[in-house]
Amino acid sequence: MDPELGYCQGMSFIVAILVSYMEEKDAFWVLVQIIKTYNLGGFFQPGLPLIRPFLYRFTRLIQICLPNIYNRFDSLGVRAVLYAAEWFTTIYSYNFPPVLTARIWDVFFVEGMNYILKIGLAILAKYQSVLLKMEFEDILTYLKDCGSRLDFSILQLADNFPVANYLPLIDSELEKNPTQCFL
Repeated sequence: MDPELGYCQGMSFIVAILVSYMEEKDAFWVLVQIIKTYNLGGFFQPGLPLIRPFLYRFTRLIQICLPNIYNRFDSLGVRAVLYAAEWFTTIYSYNFPPVLTARIWDVFFVEGMNYILKIGLAILAKYQSVLLKMEFEDILTYLKDCGSRLDFSILQLADNFPVANYLPLIDSELEKNPTQCFL
């Protein structure tokens, strides 16, 4: 694998799904390919260099696509790093039904990293009415445990978010000012 990566906690959840479908040795090599193909190394390197810009993109997408959620979360100090980093670094394998994770991965393998963002937006959209009534701690608890409440309808909901339309603008913001990656 990559000597810079080593082992990171989020990998175990990904591997757990993989070994349910294949032998351990094959699961290892599939993990290597997932990390290389989708450029996920930055999720697992020391300092997690990919997570900050990814969370920035996600937060900006919330601001654009789900402004009520964005405004509520912003007023309470609920930052994406507090709930979504776990979703992204495990590619939705932590606390999600394995069958649902496998279906998310099916689309992720075709659409790439944009789909990871779409699923995050879909989760927030699905539970928007509940989340808007909650306070800080309840929101975090709810979102950390939400995977177990999800079903396949989340896949259809994710298709409603045209994130590819917004990412060029968001990425140009990042290029102009890379230090603005807020968490």
